[in-house]
Amino acid sequence: MTSKATAQYKDRTGAGDRACVLVIDRDDCVASTLGEIFGDRIEAKTVATYAQAVSLLEASPSCDLAFINTRLEPDRLRDWLIEIHRRAPLAVPVLLTEPATAAAAVMASQFGACEILLVPCSAVDLKRAFERGLERRRGLLAERENHDLRQVVAEQAAEIAQLRQALAAANRVRDSFFSTLSHDLRAPLTPVLVWTGLLRSGNLDERMVAKALDTIERNARLQSRMIDDLLDYSRLLTGRMQFDMELIDLNEAVQAAVEMLRGEAAAREISLDVKLSSAPLIVLGSLARLQQIVRHLLSNSIKFSESGARVGVRVGAQDKEAQVVVEDAGAGIEASLLPHIFDLPEKGWPGERQRGGLGLGLAIARALAEGHGGRLRAESEGAGRGARFTFTMPCAMAPRTEPSKGDGHKAAAEIRPPILIVEDSPETLELMRMLLARAGCRVMTAGSGIEALKMVVAEKPGLIISDVDMPGMDGYSMLSQLRRLPGMEEIPALAVSGYTTEEDRARALAAGFSAHLGKPIDPRELLALIRKLAHE
Repeated sequence: MTSKATAQYKDRTGAGDRACVLVIDRDDCVASTLGEIFGDRIEAKTVATYAQAVSLLEASPSCDLAFINTRLEPDRLRDWLIEIHRRAPLAVPVLLTEPATAAAAVMASQFGACEILLVPCSAVDLKRAFERGLERRRGLLAERENHDLRQVVAEQAAEIAQLRQALAAANRVRDSFFSTLSHDLRAPLTPVLVWTGLLRSGNLDERMVAKALDTIERNARLQSRMIDDLLDYSRLLTGRMQFDMELIDLNEAVQAAVEMLRGEAAAREISLDVKLSSAPLIVLGSLARLQQIVRHLLSNSIKFSESGARVGVRVGAQDKEAQVVVEDAGAGIEASLLPHIFDLPEKGWPGERQRGGLGLGLAIARALAEGHGGRLRAESEGAGRGARFTFTMPCAMAPRTEPSKGDGHKAAAEIRPPILIVEDSPETLELMRMLLARAGCRVMTAGSGIEALKMVVAEKPGLIISDVDMPGMDGYSMLSQLRRLPGMEEIPALAVSGYTTEEDRARALAAGFSAHLGKPIDPRELLALIRKLAHE
């Protein structure tokens, strides 16, 4: 019984509302007597047979007391009481009997009868039976309410226990994740610091210097990728992953991802067998995000392959869909883990921790693939038998003009007017100047927004590369001022910033920058963006 129904019964039987009384007898003597005694405190209904009583209770089971004449069908009294009890379990029976049927009445009293009255009975007996019946009724209601309350408490206690277990599990996952994060963010710093110290000593030959520089660069890139993964993981959890779609050749994205990981593969003596599509494979997507998908898949295969192994990358088309397949002969995947291989860490792959890494890459890759209208599939014949990851997405039918095949250095040099670099960090400014100068570009440098405004008056640049978070005049204000100068309205501008969220990127584009590049700066990515802006 619900709490609402219980409250209604309590009101009807103890707070002034009328009690519902069912009288099963051939005459209405009992009902009349009760009416005379209690007046409008009761609502009495009389039926002549047990069958009529059962039908009435089926239609309206709200009955408080039932005065039952046991003389009607004494041989079937017990069966009828069972039926009445089944339909109105909280109705209190009062049995009206005579010496000839008293034994049957006593036997039937097990169904909750609080009184057995010998008929004929006095008005005093009826009144006492009615009042005791109502008291019994209140007791049943209280028992039912207590039972329901205990059940609710037990259910809530079970839910609380489950929540505590889930919270404890979540806390363990969180603690494990942050422990892993702390370890993996610190790990690349050790070789960087050690090799930096050895370089400063001046005791390294040319071969060891080259090895030191390769190690420092590889670990710096590794740490940068982990930070990017953390930011993307946050965007996944908050549903803020965004894509800037354009028509691109999927071969470009794959080739760029492969080049990013060649050093990592070479360090582990793993060969990369890359087969691009023979013809341009045009898709509608984000170049950076597509590179990211392939990078995560390829990085995973490199991580789970033994030294000296081969990892294959194939790009092709099938049924109007572009397809990238990354295949290795490494650790493989157990059948029980395949359905969860793209899940976030709380359902992740136990082997991930054994090989290092945060375990976010494949989950991010799946989200990025789905954001392109594509899908990811993992296949493996079992542990130790390698794995195959297939990324599929729709081809775009619109044509695309292919860029020139020159390398980044030549592309950068195509900007004949000088490139203006605005950066408040002297070290970063000098590094960027040296990088672009070695790429064949003419370079102008400014340490602040104010200095940049003065320089463009003397010579108009062909491209502006500016930090956006500078003291005094930030990059946004500087660009706004530059755009007001004659001839500067359409000059392409590249925003460089340590703030790399989608909101930061959107703000830079809205402020008039042509593109946004996050720090730490990847030289190849910087030169590729310069090439792109030069073509545009």
